[in-house]
Amino acid sequence: MKKVVVLLLLAAMIATGCTGSFILTQKVYRFHRGLDNQWMDEVGFLVCVILPVYGIATFADAVILNTVEFWTGENPAEGYASAEKVILEGNKVAVMQHLPDGSIRLESEGRTFVLARRHDGVVARDCLSGKTYTARTLSEGQVAVLDDAGNMLSTIQ
Repeated sequence: MKKVVVLLLLAAMIATGCTGSFILTQKVYRFHRGLDNQWMDEVGFLVCVILPVYGIATFADAVILNTVEFWTGENPAEGYASAEKVILEGNKVAVMQHLPDGSIRLESEGRTFVLARRHDGVVARDCLSGKTYTARTLSEGQVAVLDDAGNMLSTIQ
């Protein structure tokens, strides 16, 4: 029975011919990279390597999740990528949602923005007005906020 299961898994991998998106492995990476500081990041990395978290996640991606993604077009691990995070500061509430395309949806005080990383900075699109704003790092280390036309709205130290 074990030989049949192993052969079926190998056949599924060979028949797909697809490396897939490795979403589960990416989630493990984002988890350990999202820890508070460089020391916690290092500890998280070592834990993920010593307790073979990366190995298990990569194996599950390669053998199961990417095969399912190839045949169905959807990765089962992708469903968990849209988890929300609620941020409270005083009486203000913001809700962040990670979207499958890597962007972030941010809702706060009745406004909704979608943030996306680009090669030249971060772009925020106001979902209500459709206006876009771009944040770029200047050579002095400041961050410039630009409007649709490229006019500087403000700088942040």
